Amino acid sequence: MEGPVSVLIGDNWQELEKGGLAVIPAGTTHTFQNKSDKKVGVLNVFMNGAYEAMMPQIKQLYADK
Repeated sequence: MEGPVSVLIGDNWQELEKGGLAVIPAGTTHTFQNKSDKKVGVLNVFMNGAYEAMMPQIKQLYADK
C-alpha cells in the first residue's frame, strides 16, 4: 500500500515499492522490514483461518522483543 518495504520470503529478501505485491506460499517463513525513513503500510491477505489461531503466539513474539 505504501512503500518501500523489504519482505523476507524463505531465505530471499524482496524490495517492494508502493503498490508492490508479494505472494507468500502457506508454511513459508516470512517477515517485513522498513529499511527506509519513509512511512510504510502493508496489507496482508490470508486465504484461510489458520492465521487467527496463531495470533497469541505472534503477539508474544513481538512482546518478547
